[in-house]
Amino acid sequence: MGYFRILSAIPGFFLSSLFLMLLWDVIASRMGIAADINYVTSMLITITLWIAVAPLAITVEIEQIKSIATKTKAINNLFIFPLLCLEPQYRLF
Repeated sequence: MGYFRILSAIPGFFLSSLFLMLLWDVIASRMGIAADINYVTSMLITITLWIAVAPLAITVEIEQIKSIATKTKAINNLFIFPLLCLEPQYRLF
């Protein structure tokens, strides 16, 4: 994860906090909560959710990368194995 990728998440954090603050009345009424929140409280809720969800998202991304690597290795083996079965004089390597 690069430096610029972290920087690109900063506007998303502030926008997420803003949208949470704007939509809080709809969310709170469905959950039965009567409290209003301000922007700072919205930021606190957003960072808490981000800290909780980030490890899960990273785990999913790592598993997807491992899956792609395994599939690529299997595909490469399908192409290389028949070449190894050739007679020595016909092998490319």
